[in-house]
Parts: sequence; structure tokens; C-alpha cells
Amino acid sequence: MSKLEHALSHYDPTVLEMQRALKLAQDTGASPDVVLSIETALELVDLREKYTDSVTTGETEVFHQILTETYTHDWKSLRTDGTITYNLSPIMLTGNLEGQFLKSMVSIQNAKRVLDIGMFTGYSALSMAEALPADGELVTVDFERYLENFTGDLLRESPHSKKIKIFIGEFLSFSFFWVPRLWGCQLCTFILF
Repeated sequence: MSKLEHALSHYDPTVLEMQRALKLAQDTGASPDVVLSIETALELVDLREKYTDSVTTGETEVFHQILTETYTHDWKSLRTDGTITYNLSPIMLTGNLEGQFLKSMVSIQNAKRVLDIGMFTGYSALSMAEALPADGELVTVDFERYLENFTGDLLRESPHSKKIKIFIGEFLSFSFFWVPRLWGCQLCTFILF
């Protein structure tokens, strides 16, 4: 049986677990039917990924840089030495498919303002900012102070970065104090997905 290696454009823990199951099945001499079934499941995921990539707008250099920096950054060491508070991981990254979906949602709505909760390395923020008009504004909120410079540096590589404002702090503080001042609304409804 040939060994199948699956490389997704973004981190997928289900695929990684299936790869571990395949290796375990092969190493322990599991039934050939079991090995074949796991290989087939991984092949189907690979085919689905290739199809969605083929019908989705390609990733630009800036997004590729964000993806690369996110995967190569040593998040575990930052957590261990106390630089960051939470366990940040590439699993939190919005990939190209999801980014293009968010971009289309902003475009369909003809949005001028967007609130992005949970910035991480900025892939989703930049995706949505690209769909905003030149005078549009996206505010992205995150709790991790470390991300302000790390992500800000990545975002500045794009001409759309001028539309993005980064807020670091607790969301409730942002929503009650900054939303009315930035956008002049007294009551705001947020849809999180």
C-alpha cells in the first residue's frame, strides 16, 4: 500500500488524526480493509480540498506570508515564557477558503464597517478589509498584546491595512466604550460565527 500524505492549505486536526490512525493501522498490522478505508477517507478529503482550491480565488503573497509566519512561529515557547496568555496555534487561522467566504459576505452587504473579534494573525481581518471601499473601516479586537505588533507588521504589507484598526483589550471594554465613539452608535448588535 502506498503511503498517503495529506497537506492542507490550513491546519485541520481531523486530517492529522486520520493520518495518525493510518500510521497506527499500518504499524500494528491492521486488516488491509481498515488501512484501505482510512486511505480512502484521506483521499476524499484531498480531492475535496483540491476542488475547493480550484474554484476559489488564489492566495496573494501577503496572505501567503501571514500563513507562513503563523505556521513557523514558535507559539509554544511564547506561552511557556509567559509572553502570551493563551495557547495560540495555527488551528486558529482563517485559511484562503474561509477568507474568501468572509470577503464575499462583506462585499454582498456593501459593508463600510466591519468588527472582527479575535484577530490572531490577521488573515480574516485582511480578507474582509479587501472587500471594503477605500473609506471603509475594519476594527479587529484581540486580547493578546503580543499580537498587536506581530499581526500589525504582517498587515502593513497590504495596501488595505490602512482600513484596519487594531484594538487590544477585553471585548466588553471595547464594545461599551469604543464602539459608540468610533461609530457613533449607542446600541450595536454583534453576530459572531
